[in-house]
Amino acid sequence: LQNIAVISAETAAGYQDFKEQLTNNLQGYAYKIDLYPAALQGRNVEGEVTAQLKQISKNSTNYECLVIIRGGGSKLDLSGFDSYLIGKAISESPIPVFTGIGHEIDDTIADAVSHSSLKTPTAVADFIHEHNLIFESDLIDSYRTIKEKANSIVAESSETIMRYKQWLTIRPIDLIESQINELKHKENYLLQNAINSLTQKENLLKSYELLMDSLNPKNILKKGFAIIYKDGDITTSAKDLKKEDVVNIELNDGKIKTKVL
Repeated sequence: LQNIAVISAETAAGYQDFKEQLTNNLQGYAYKIDLYPAALQGRNVEGEVTAQLKQISKNSTNYECLVIIRGGGSKLDLSGFDSYLIGKAISESPIPVFTGIGHEIDDTIADAVSHSSLKTPTAVADFIHEHNLIFESDLIDSYRTIKEKANSIVAESSETIMRYKQWLTIRPIDLIESQINELKHKENYLLQNAINSLTQKENLLKSYELLMDSLNPKNILKKGFAIIYKDGDITTSAKDLKKEDVVNIELNDGKIKTKVL
C-alpha cells in the first residue's frame, strides 16, 4: 500500500500526524499521499466527504487504499460521520477504506462500514506500515522459496546433465568395445569355419587320393591281377581271343608273351 488517497483537512493535526508517522519510517518505504480536502465537522461534512469519496472512486486505479482521518473531538464534532450517505459511499468504494476518526472510544457509521477502523490517524499509519512490513516479509519469503527451489532444480538438472555426460562418455566406448568383441567373435568364427572347411576338403582329397591309388593298374597288378594285351590293346574278354592269337601278359614284376591254345 503505497499510493494513498486521504480525505481530511490539510491543516488538521490528525492529517499531519498521519503523514509524519507514515513517511518517517525506518524501512525507507516511499509513500505517495494525495489529499482530498473536506470539512471534518459541521453541516458540510456529509456533502464534502461524500463528494470526495465519489471522486476518489473515479480515480481508484491510481490508489491502493483510501484513508479518512480526523483528530479527536466531541461527540457533536464527529456526528457528521454518522451519515447514511457517507456510509453508502464508503461501502461502494472499489478500494479498501481505512478510518481513523476521533479517539479510541469513538465509533461512527463511517467506522462501521469501512474495511478497517482504527482509533486514531497515527494508528491508521501504523496499520498501513505494518501491512507493508508483512507484505515485504512475504515477498522475501517467496523470493527465498523461489531461489531455493530454483537452486534445487538447477542442482538436480546439473546432476542429471553430469550423469548424461558420463553416460555419453562411457556409452560410445562400451559400444565400440562391444562391436570390436563382436567383430573378433565373427573373425574367429569365420577363421574356424575356413579351417574346418579346408580340413574337410583336405580329407576329401586324401580319400580321393587313396581311391585313385587303389584304382591304379600297378597297384591292382600287385594284388595278383594281370593285363592282357592283343595287338597293343587291352583285352578284357576271352571272346576277343582266338586260337593261335599271340598276346602279351603284363604282371606286377614283368611281361610274358604267349600264344592262345
